[in-house]
Formats: sequence, C-alpha cells, structure tokens
Amino acid sequence: MLTAGLVVGLLGALISGQRAELLGATVGGSVLVPCKLPAPLSLKWFYWQEDETENILIHCDQTCDTTTEVYRNRVTVFASEFGSGNISIKLHSVTAADDQKSFWVMASFKDRCERCCNSTLQVSAPYRGINLTIDTADTATCTARGGYPESSVSWSGQNMTSGEYVDLHEYKPTHERDAKDGTFTVRSSVSVKELVSVTCRITNPRSNQSINSTTEMDRDGAGCKSGDESNGQLNGEQPGGENHADQQMELQEEPQEAANEGNTDHEDPQHEEEQGDAHRDNEDLNLLRGAENQEHRPAGGAEEGGGSVQANTG
Repeated sequence: MLTAGLVVGLLGALISGQRAELLGATVGGSVLVPCKLPAPLSLKWFYWQEDETENILIHCDQTCDTTTEVYRNRVTVFASEFGSGNISIKLHSVTAADDQKSFWVMASFKDRCERCCNSTLQVSAPYRGINLTIDTADTATCTARGGYPESSVSWSGQNMTSGEYVDLHEYKPTHERDAKDGTFTVRSSVSVKELVSVTCRITNPRSNQSINSTTEMDRDGAGCKSGDESNGQLNGEQPGGENHADQQMELQEEPQEAANEGNTDHEDPQHEEEQGDAHRDNEDLNLLRGAENQEHRPAGGAEEGGGSVQANTG
C-alpha cells in the first residue's frame, strides 16, 4: 500500500478543475463507478480514493487489495479490462452513509501521475408500507418507512359541503432515522374535519418516486374505506397492503417447485450463480464501453460479477 507521505507527494501532480460525475445508487444495491483511461496506455499502478479522506477503496499493482475497513469486501474490479484502460470498479452494499461521497483515481503512468475520474454518489431508497389512519379527534395520520433521503408529504381532501377537492395544511412531519441502515420513517398528521375523504402522498425528492393512500369517512368522521396506490418503481410492493398478485404467483409455483425437487441432485447452484454474475458484469461493461464517446457514462449496476476480481483483503 502507499504510505501517507507518498500520497501527499503525489498531490502536486494532480489534474485540477475536473467536474465530478453524478452517479445514482440505491440503498442495499450496487453501483458501477466508471473510469476509462485514454490510450496509449503505460499504466504502472492505480488506486481509488474517497475524496477528503484517507480511505482507499482499492489499490492495484501486481494485485488488488484494500485495508480500509468501511470498504472491505465491497469493491470489485475488472482485471481483464485493465489492458484497455478500463479501471472501473463496482461498489456493493450501498448504504445511506455513502450518500454524497466522492471518489477519484490516482494513476501512475510511465512518466507521470495523474488524478482522474471524479464521481459522486447520490443515494436514494423508496418509501414503503404507507399506512393512513384516522382517530376519534378527526385527525388523519400517515406513516411510511425505509426511505432516503427525507421525504416530502402532501395532503388533499374532499370537502363534505361543497364536494370540492382541496389541499390540506399538515402538521409538520417528523422523520425518524433508523440507527442500523440510515433510512427514514416519516410521520405526518392533518385535521380532516368537514371532509368525506382524505389522501396522503409521500414523495422521495431525489428519485421522484411517490406512494399515496386514500381513506373515505362515514358521517361520523371515522375512516371506513381505504385504497392505496403507488407511483414509481417499488419492486412490486403494494404499500399499505399485501401484494395479492405475488401471493397468487407463489401458490401457482408451489406444485412446480415440488415437481422439481427430484432433479436438484443434478444441478450445480454455484455454477448457475457464477454464470448469472458474469452475465450481469458483462452488461455493466458493455454499457460502459458503449458510453465512452458520450458525454455522460451510465450510473448503476446489478450484483457482483463472476468475471470480475474481488479485492484481496488479506
């Protein structure tokens, strides 16, 4: 690994004035952080570093490794691509703590050292499990969980007298942060007096994903009917209720799964998993290669690749 003194010494040779590329990432997922060095190539070694810290994501010379605990077993490189100047990495197990982190490469060539390939992560997570309730004091309360960053909440309702739909002024929403994964649970309330129905909408300002729930009241002001719907990609989850389509699918698949049990002795799960990982990494690399002549490179990826090299953490 490079010593702190060597890192400091190299800073005088950095290329300045580079704009960071914004990369979208999802909590719990993986993201491809691209870097394509120009030809002709005389690369001796390189390392990826987190900006404004001493954290090294990965250092590659004869081998690739990292000693920074926060990135241990989280970084994959594509060693077979080094010869063409592709030193992209894939960062796995993205967390809310990775939001707004910037990364860059220090590369040593035959006659110089250069800093290049600045990227900044913008992390998000969809809000899920929306729940809308009404108490006896004619107050509606809306909650949802697992989102990042903090959401915006809007309310609307149908007036009992005029029948018009109006925007409602909510009480200030609260966001409680989960100590484990850094995501938020949002809670918001609003008065529903003189209304026959009320709708709560929770929106992620970064991904523009939104979920909403509507409840109709009876004449006494108590909620009697609830309908939930969602906008955006929520991985098939139906907020506020069970995913009946998924349940039906599971019931249909059970007989087939039972019929396949007798064939498991002839399958090689590890081989199938490696093939799937290699396919996903090839997709990432194809996207990267296809974007070399474009102004913006692709941001994001799937899962860890079998055609890649995991950092040797010792």
